[in-house]
Amino acid sequence: MSVFTVQLPDSLKMNEFELKMMTASKLFEDGKSSSGQAAEIVGISKRSFVELIGKYRSPKRSSRTSFKKTCLLRNEKARH
Repeated sequence: MSVFTVQLPDSLKMNEFELKMMTASKLFEDGKSSSGQAAEIVGISKRSFVELIGKYRSPKRSSRTSFKKTCLLRNEKARH
């Protein structure tokens, strides 16, 4: 796994976990990673990632329905 160092202004008041969750959820939302890969980025279980993702998703796609549709579509693609 690649490692990057990011410097953020103190005024953002973000910790490492929040930055990892934001990055991982964006990659997942854009279809660039699976939920398992995103969970690995953050260092948590896949189940925990799925439970937490709603907090870190962009407002335009934060509905539970669209999240479930995304998961169902990805599962369907993985089967084929």
